[in-house]
Amino acid sequence: MLSRKFDRADFDARALRADFEELGTRLSAEASDLRRRLHELYYPGFGPVEGVLKRQVLRQFKVWEDYFRSHATQLFTHTREVEEKLVYSLAMEGRADLKIILENLRDRRATADLLFRALAAKMRQATTTVSLDAEPIYDFCQVMEQLGLYFRLCALGLYQPDAVKAALGRDPRFLDVDWDVLRGWAEALPDQMRPKSPRRDGSA
Repeated sequence: MLSRKFDRADFDARALRADFEELGTRLSAEASDLRRRLHELYYPGFGPVEGVLKRQVLRQFKVWEDYFRSHATQLFTHTREVEEKLVYSLAMEGRADLKIILENLRDRRATADLLFRALAAKMRQATTTVSLDAEPIYDFCQVMEQLGLYFRLCALGLYQPDAVKAALGRDPRFLDVDWDVLRGWAEALPDQMRPKSPRRDGSA
C-alpha cells in the first residue's frame, strides 16, 4: 500500500521536481536556439521574418503550444498528488517546515497555471498572424529563456525553498540572478502578456 505521507524521495515528489526541471531545461534550450538564429540573420536591423525561418518559427510556436497543454496536465496531476500528501502529513504531524513547503508548492502551482494559460494564448496568437517581425520574436525568446531559468530554480527549491538562494550563491553562472526579483517577474508576467484593451480615445 502506498504511503499517504509526504516524502521528498518518493515517486510523486521526484516526478514533480522532474516536471519543473524538464520544462525549464527545454524552454531555455529551444528559446536560446531560436534567438541565436534570429540574431545571426536579422540583428541589429531586424525586420519581417519570411521563408524557411518563418515556417520554423511558426512550427516552434505550435510545438510550444502543444507542449504547454500536455505538460500542464502532467505537472498539475503530480502537484495534486504531492499536495494531498502534504496536507495529510501536516494534519498528522503539524510540522512548520511542512506548512512552508505546502505554501511554496501552492504558490508555484498557481504561477505555473497562469503562465501556461498566458503562453498558450501567445502561441495561438502568433501562429495565426499574417506577418512576423523578428524583433518581438527575439524579445519573446529572451522571455522564454528567463522562464526556463525560473522553472529550473522552482525545481531546485520546491521542497527546500531556502536552497535556491544558497545554490545561486555557489554557482558562478548565476551570480547576477536574484531569486526574489526573478520570482516576482514571473508572477507578474501573465498580466503583462495579456492584450491591452484600447482606450476610449481609440489609442492602445
